[in-house]
Amino acid sequence: VDLSPGEDYSIGCHRAKHQDDLEPIGLCAARAFHSGDSNWREEFRAIDRYGQVHWFVEAASIEPMEPGRWNVTTINTDITERKRAEQLLQESEARYRSVISVMTEGVILVDASGVIIAHNKSAEIIQGRTGEQMIGSPLCDPQLSPIHEDGSPCPNDAIPSLVTLRTGIPQNNVVIGIHPPDQTLKWISINSQPLLREGEEKPYAAVATFRDITKTKEAEQQTSRFIATLPGFIYSLRMSPEGHFSFPFAS
Repeated sequence: VDLSPGEDYSIGCHRAKHQDDLEPIGLCAARAFHSGDSNWREEFRAIDRYGQVHWFVEAASIEPMEPGRWNVTTINTDITERKRAEQLLQESEARYRSVISVMTEGVILVDASGVIIAHNKSAEIIQGRTGEQMIGSPLCDPQLSPIHEDGSPCPNDAIPSLVTLRTGIPQNNVVIGIHPPDQTLKWISINSQPLLREGEEKPYAAVATFRDITKTKEAEQQTSRFIATLPGFIYSLRMSPEGHFSFPFAS
């Protein structure tokens, strides 16, 4: 506190407090006195002699003396570093949310029980469900009727995110067919990663990213049907990541 010569410490403290925080602190103290509480706790900002802002938490202990009079002891703890860390975390989370929200890939975060706790807009679009339908619901929605590439049902324990939760092993490029509410078959390619706390082996959550590869699968199937109509045709088929096919060798 930057005290003037002969200035009382309590006056200097009051002067140093941020003007926007004076009223909240006063209201907090008034509520404590009015309700007969024995303490209050409130965070506030203070400005030092160099104009720098510091955060404090004020913990006050109230001792009644006589009607209308109290003995109040306060301890102010500097929490500036904690506040800075919280701000950095909030900024980091905001950047993370911005990146996730613009991804064309679907992103889903599930907890250890396989319940969806976060997702992005692309996940809703690909699965044809609303946020209200997804958040808090099991990852394995039976209405999606997942299937393997051969058309056989895909059981819950084969869903990549749940495999990762169970084993702690990432799953990459797993192809599954799903049936959104409109019943149009969609093919998606899924990657999943475990989230582990330091010193623990069992994941506390898993994150999955997936993309719609329906057009690629349909193109593959059309090509396969076309090749099947050419008797004696020997070929080598390659597909680029963009879904384009080439025949480096054919006879």
